[in-house]
Amino acid sequence: DSKCRPKKIASRTALVFLIIIALFMTFKSLPIVLYEKGGMKFEPSYLSLSDYIRINANFIPLKSFFDYGSKIAENRINTSIVIRNIAANLIMFIPIGFLLGIVKEKYAKVVGISAAFALFLEAVQLVTKSMTFDIDSVILRTISASIGFLLYLLCAAVIAKVAKSAQPKTTPAAN
Repeated sequence: DSKCRPKKIASRTALVFLIIIALFMTFKSLPIVLYEKGGMKFEPSYLSLSDYIRINANFIPLKSFFDYGSKIAENRINTSIVIRNIAANLIMFIPIGFLLGIVKEKYAKVVGISAAFALFLEAVQLVTKSMTFDIDSVILRTISASIGFLLYLLCAAVIAKVAKSAQPKTTPAAN
């Protein structure tokens, strides 16, 4: 029981952090929360939801990357914007993957939960008309969670090795 207790505490702590991150990310996307930056205020779209989806949603995997490539080639977009967007999506879910690793410890579950959560966030943005929906963001965030899970596995292996080496070595009793 004494070995299970630290694991249970770590798992519950990770779950609390996951809930906090999930709430923050969800409410950050909702139009109820007014966002002011540089004097600009968010105002909800007056388009119908179907028109908003038609204009602001990408359901085709990798389409954003091809669009970015053609816009960069034609000098219609600043490369730093593209890099920042991709990097943000690749970094965003690393903590979630790490924390889910503590809670679940199964790669398939971590990927499934992360993909579902990323899809949920994109859907909230679309339904509330606060931002666009991009399936490529879901893909990048799922990859990000996988990176976080791999970091968890690495840390767990290092901690286990350090803990094992710190244990006193026992020698057989001499007869």
